[in-house]
Parts: sequence; C-alpha cells; structure tokens
Amino acid sequence: MIVADEYIEEYERFLKNYFKGFERLPTKYEKFKAKKAWKDYYIKLKNERMTVEGNIKLIGELVTFESGFQKRQIVVTTNDMYPQDIVVDFIKNDTNMLDSFEVGQNVCIAFNLRGSEYNGKYFVNLQGWKIDNI
Repeated sequence: MIVADEYIEEYERFLKNYFKGFERLPTKYEKFKAKKAWKDYYIKLKNERMTVEGNIKLIGELVTFESGFQKRQIVVTTNDMYPQDIVVDFIKNDTNMLDSFEVGQNVCIAFNLRGSEYNGKYFVNLQGWKIDNI
C-alpha cells in the first residue's frame, strides 16, 4: 500500500496501535484488516486535516504565563484572491518549530481548530502543530 509522505509517521503509529497487544506476528488476514482500517482512518484524517498557506507576516515572541504555559503566535497572509491575515498559535513544545522561519517565507501550516467559552463569550483559535516551507 502506498502512503503519502506526510502520513508515513501517522501510518506507523496507526499500525503500532492496531497491533498493540499481539504477542505473535499478525496473519495475512489480520494485515488485510489493518490495511482496510487504515484506509477508512486515512480518508477521515485527510478530510479533517486543516491547513493554511501563505507568506509569513509576523512571528511573535515566546510568551510564558505564570502557570508555565508557553505560547507563540505567527501571522500568515494568504495568497488568495482576497488575502487574509491569519493568526496561528503554537503552544508548549511546538513553539520552537518557529525558530527556523523568517518573515516573508512562504509556508503551509497544519492546525487544529480550538474553541472555548469565558464569561459568556466564545473564542476560536487555530492551534498549529506542523509548519513547512513551500
């Protein structure tokens, strides 16, 4: 089975979890079932994956809160017909991913959509987990 480069790590993690608890090598049938399960998971993963592409406009400084929580923001200007400035947060250990990037670079950022409520107001933010130079 051919797996796209960006999903190889996810595929290996999926197989490791799928066969967790096996004390023997899986049979051909079990491998077949695992591949079918991966295909279903892959389709779901591909459909849920959210990305933004554009030029880096700003890379914020590392902000550390009293609790020890760390956050760093990046602003990307999309290359769409109507360019938008999109803010993406990188948190905890992912903040150091931004060290190797500079303003003006064209990047693709994979993110998760996060939402919360505070004092009756609702907030949405994009939490980055991967950034690639394109």
